[in-house]
Amino acid sequence: MKLFLLLSILIFSCDKNSSVSGNNCTADVDLDNICDNVDDCIDINNDSICDDKVNYPLTWDTNLDGLLDDLNNYEFNGSITSMVVLDDVNIVNEGDLLAAFIGDVQRGIAITTQVPEGLEPHAGSYQFLMLIYSNTASGEVVNFQYYNLSADEEVDITNTITFTPNMTLGNLVDPIILNISIPE
Repeated sequence: MKLFLLLSILIFSCDKNSSVSGNNCTADVDLDNICDNVDDCIDINNDSICDDKVNYPLTWDTNLDGLLDDLNNYEFNGSITSMVVLDDVNIVNEGDLLAAFIGDVQRGIAITTQVPEGLEPHAGSYQFLMLIYSNTASGEVVNFQYYNLSADEEVDITNTITFTPNMTLGNLVDPIILNISIPE
């Protein structure tokens, strides 16, 4: 009886085109009568509430673990701690994503991390702590894309970096500033 009640609560917390799959509340956003995590939205914050973010970049992290899905295919890695700004204002919020690409191949992903109190000047804000992967010892140009959860949109980052193994760029007190480009 308790299991039935729990499942009923989870199911009814979703919209009319939704169901529960494992621990995730999923929604049939594209109305193809298949409630899946491929082309439909998911419970992004794992709060049993359907998030109807139709542009959520599921291909960036297909298993939603916050790690690059094929990281074991790469020999080298390097880290970058960054924040995304628009007009010199940090616009990163909980649930946003940042992905790194070399050419069209994704080489890194980061979910938001809140900066702990006491780490001024960015205490309480959100930043990205990312590992970027490569099989080339140096020289590859890394591009970034930012997913803004509240706006449900992907935006290109204007900055690039050059990958080097074991690089450590930025930290929570002095992050690398990544600027977004707004399409006109």
